[in-house]
Amino acid sequence: MGKTIFLLLALTIAFLNPLKSQAQSKAKIEISTIKQKGETVKVTVSSSKPFIFGSNKYILHIGDKICSHYEQTKKEGKGYLAFLVPSSEYKALTNGANIYLTYGHVDEDANLEALSKQNARCWALGTFNKVPLTK
Repeated sequence: MGKTIFLLLALTIAFLNPLKSQAQSKAKIEISTIKQKGETVKVTVSSSKPFIFGSNKYILHIGDKICSHYEQTKKEGKGYLAFLVPSSEYKALTNGANIYLTYGHVDEDANLEALSKQNARCWALGTFNKVPLTK
């Protein structure tokens, strides 16, 4: 009898206090600005949610170029990664190259397109377009 009462009490509590099992929406990540300051081009990637602050690094892949030097901030619930690219390297980038953002180590020969479709730590950001830079 005691087990039955305990079970009924547990079920009542479970129904009165439902778990919050809402699926979290995926963060929207995009290149938000590209600005030149002196000999450095700052490519800023923004996210609708803060980026992870951890021991791994974010890496921006533009075609076969890898950018791993960045500044990370968060403001008003959003995340920002400002990748610092020497202007000489920026000028050498190819229009139409695919852009990906990865978190953590990725093999050099990894298929980033396939990885971005199945992995939460790889994002496809579109194609590179060498736009006139704002200073």
